[in-house]
Amino acid sequence: MKNIKILLLLLLASTGHGQSLSPRATATDGGRATGGGVSLSYTIGETFNSKLSANNQQLTQGQQQPEIDLRVGMAQASLCPGTSFFVPYTASGYVDASNTFTVELSNATGSFANPVVIGSVSSMVSGTINATLPTGIIGNGYLARVVSSNPSRISGDLVSVTVNANYTITASAGNNGSISSAGATELSCDGTESKTYTITPDAGYLISTITVDGSSATALTSGSYAAGGTYAFTNVNGNHTITVTFVLGCSNVALASATATATAICSSSTTTLTYSGLTGGNASVTWTANADGTGATYGIGSPSNEVGPGTYYAYATGDCGSPVSIVVTVIPTTGSEHTTTITACESYDWNGQTYTASGLYTGATTNCVTEKLNLTITQRSTPNFTQVAPICPGASLNALPTTSTNSISGTWLPALNNTQTTEYTFTPNAGVCASTTMLTITVYPITTAPSAQAQTFCNGATIAQLTAVGTQLKWYAVASNGSPLVSTTALSAGTYYVSQTLNGCESTRTPVAVSIASTPPIVSNTFYVTSNTNIGDLFGYNSIYSVYASLNAPTALAQTTALSNGNYYATQTQNGCESAKTQVTIVTYAAPTITSPTCGSTLNAITAPVTATAVTNATNYLFEITGNGSTRTYFSSTNSFNLTQLQGTNAYNTAYSIRVAAGFNGQLGNFGSACSLTTPAVANTTQVISSMCGTILASMTTPIYCGQIVNAQAYRFEFTTGGVSRNIDSATNNVQINNLTGGAAYGTAYSVRVAAQVAGSWQAFGTACTVTTPAASTQIRTNQCGITLANKWSILYCSAVTGATAYRFEWSNGGTVLTYSSTTSNMQLGNYTGWAINTTYSVRVAVQFGGTWQAYGSACNVKTPATFARQNAEETVSFTVKAVPNPFETDYVLMAQGGNQTPVQVAVYDMLGKQVEQFSVEASELENRSLGTNYSSGIYNVMISQGDDQQVVRIIKK
Repeated sequence: MKNIKILLLLLLASTGHGQSLSPRATATDGGRATGGGVSLSYTIGETFNSKLSANNQQLTQGQQQPEIDLRVGMAQASLCPGTSFFVPYTASGYVDASNTFTVELSNATGSFANPVVIGSVSSMVSGTINATLPTGIIGNGYLARVVSSNPSRISGDLVSVTVNANYTITASAGNNGSISSAGATELSCDGTESKTYTITPDAGYLISTITVDGSSATALTSGSYAAGGTYAFTNVNGNHTITVTFVLGCSNVALASATATATAICSSSTTTLTYSGLTGGNASVTWTANADGTGATYGIGSPSNEVGPGTYYAYATGDCGSPVSIVVTVIPTTGSEHTTTITACESYDWNGQTYTASGLYTGATTNCVTEKLNLTITQRSTPNFTQVAPICPGASLNALPTTSTNSISGTWLPALNNTQTTEYTFTPNAGVCASTTMLTITVYPITTAPSAQAQTFCNGATIAQLTAVGTQLKWYAVASNGSPLVSTTALSAGTYYVSQTLNGCESTRTPVAVSIASTPPIVSNTFYVTSNTNIGDLFGYNSIYSVYASLNAPTALAQTTALSNGNYYATQTQNGCESAKTQVTIVTYAAPTITSPTCGSTLNAITAPVTATAVTNATNYLFEITGNGSTRTYFSSTNSFNLTQLQGTNAYNTAYSIRVAAGFNGQLGNFGSACSLTTPAVANTTQVISSMCGTILASMTTPIYCGQIVNAQAYRFEFTTGGVSRNIDSATNNVQINNLTGGAAYGTAYSVRVAAQVAGSWQAFGTACTVTTPAASTQIRTNQCGITLANKWSILYCSAVTGATAYRFEWSNGGTVLTYSSTTSNMQLGNYTGWAINTTYSVRVAVQFGGTWQAYGSACNVKTPATFARQNAEETVSFTVKAVPNPFETDYVLMAQGGNQTPVQVAVYDMLGKQVEQFSVEASELENRSLGTNYSSGIYNVMISQGDDQQVVRIIKK
């Protein structure tokens, strides 16, 4: 880019005259302005303002000229040392007439710290510079540039210069001669130069060898080996060497010997002529028919020098000296034949060849005796054998035949193997023209036994119903031997064995445990159903049980069959197994309905009884009450109840829909039609619910409920006994008597009244109700009274008391009183001392409650064991369990009698065999565990086991 600086000169005058400025102005230029008798001088870089008044104003020289821009017109060059070349350049801008453009060369690393000038030209304009590289430099790191002297500038770009090495020819000569330019001669690397060497033998010598670049070169460019000559290298583009040796010239020819391979040969054969020991300058040998070298000639070298009987001359000549010859005579000999007759298998090697076809063959001739072969070739046979069928592992194998079906004898290897597939090789006997052959006997893999699980079937199941994973299954009654069972064989409980067969090979047998599920028949009973009930509407029909019209009816009643009074036959199904038919009686009845108060009326009190129609044979009634956002139920032993007997809150001035179903010893019928009754508009008083009045509490912690009052903030329970009253206030409608300040007395009747707090005010107490606390005493279980303990580890139980922290057992025999304390409601004599064997004791039990020992309960006689030793078989009280209540609505408990102190295992199954609950519990805690809250309605089997004792209890959730 041109950099132009401009000086602006402003001339302010009434008249002005312009002037052209010189293009040659320099940085030091200036000028002078004159006018009106005034003269002003200026230099470049000053601001000049003229206000000359005269009309002859004048401005001389006053501007900055453009700077020079210098460029090289080539990017790279590849040259030889000392080579001249032209460097083009361009220069723009002002250049002084005294300027010189110079080409400078860097060092081998591209540094211009000490540049070498390789060319220059005096010029003001663009052009070329003739440059010459120094000699003795080689490399590719050199750079060249162009510089100017006036003004002093360096080109804005550089030339990359590669300096290649020149080529060298090294010449040398042996003794007795010379070669010109001996030593190393350097030639330009551009491949345009040539070099000619003159080779001169000394007197009496000849050129012997010329070696160029390690190889023999026989031709001279000019001249001869005898007189000498030249050898030229043209357009040399690489390094070369030339070496010359010399020999004495014009020596006598000598020939040591000449022979034939055989001087006596068969008339039909040929021999080879040879010679040795030839000497003399450039000597050569020619085989001729005459001693003087005339007549027929015979070439040297195969095959033209193979000749028959006759006389031959080895004729030797040279550059100087007399020729010589040696005579060789070949004498003919009469030949004969020798024939050998051979019969061979498949091929025969003879005379260095292999023959595969029959025929008469001619071989070598030795001492004029020609060998001949009369050959008969027999083709090799392939032994044939019958394929052996595959076998099962371990099956017997017959020995393989040693003679093939096409009568070839031989042997087999390896030995027979009946456990795995093996390839056997048959080798024919020696001298038999037959090939080896292979025979593979397949041994099937060992068949694995099928997999199978234990299986359970109903009565009447057959072998055909057994299952296992495998192919071609066979079922047996025994683990080995025996015959397969036919598919129609009836199953019985026990172990069966199954095998599978693959490739005709039967596996070992897998044992399969088979259980026969025997479903007990339904107990003959009377069942109560509401009139016009379709049997399909009853829970569990055709899944848990089925009903037939007669004992021999093939199919169960249809779902739409309406039941009527009479006898039917029913079965039950457990785990998919249907029981035998049992006669049952169906009694129909009208569904009960509410009769009092009148439906649609309002109760006169929250405690007013609600009565339904009585149903013949009904043992209880289930009332269903829906209203105030919830549905509640209540079981009553009579056909009547009141709302205060319900759990939860009863709303006042609220309509409730009430319906009732009749129960028959655990059976529950359909609900009758609903009846709407409305509660009173305003609450008055509340009291203990009627179902608890007059009862004995199960424990001191049993909740005592009162009827709920809408919007009640709290309830005050007043307990009175012996003229002393104490209160318990509760935020809920229930309390526990053990929370009385000072505690409650066991076995004591309390008069209980309840008052409600509404809007911060306590209301009047309601009607009193008597509740009795439980007795604190306990005693030995009645089923153990009067027994003799089997051994000192036999467990003696007393009835457990809820809340008791310890039990004290008193043993008395009239003269001695022993007491033993236990944290559980049982004891074993083996844990104590002081008692006598084979002695009857009167045993009483007291409980510790609240840190105080209570009074002893009733006495019971128990006899100690006859010995201190533990017997091998301990006698225990029979282990029995009952479910209470059964049927149940919400939950039930298991009550155990007898047994021992070992834990009890409980598992519950529905009628489809699905396990719904399983747990283990200490025997003493079993009856304290509530069960069944998460069960769906239906029938369940509860399996209870303790040690070797096991019992099944069937329960029904409504």
